[in-house]
Amino acid sequence: MKQGSGLVEPVVDRTVNVPPEPRFVVDLEPWAEVFFRNLGDSFRAPEPGLKLSSLPAAFWEDVFVANAYADKGDLEQARTLFADLLHEHPDAWQGFFNAACLEARVGDKDQAIEHFQRAVELEPEKAREFAKTDSDFDSIRDDPRFASLISGEPDSGG
Repeated sequence: MKQGSGLVEPVVDRTVNVPPEPRFVVDLEPWAEVFFRNLGDSFRAPEPGLKLSSLPAAFWEDVFVANAYADKGDLEQARTLFADLLHEHPDAWQGFFNAACLEARVGDKDQAIEHFQRAVELEPEKAREFAKTDSDFDSIRDDPRFASLISGEPDSGG
């Protein structure tokens, strides 16, 4: 534009960084992080989808809270909640399965195997099927005892 023409030329500073497109970010409560991690595992299972549980909601709330304590570093509180849960629901394979997941994640292989063994005793087909794809068990997947429990064959390692 010519100077003095009476028209105003827009000024654009092309050196200014334009912020990126907005993203949806959510800060979840610790129990929700565990819930969504487990939800993801359920969709990676051989038969994806949610299945209704006959266990009370409080059971699952305790599982999520116990895992959240462990994720935040309070393993003692997490184990206490699981011990109470297993005492209150001694025939619920899901409690033992989730306790095994916790112990496998924190590196206690013996306790993880013990809890998983009980889950298999209570509900062999479901416990084995879920464990095959659950990333929580990655730390014990090469343990012969775990492999034996998954396969249903006796542990040849003694």
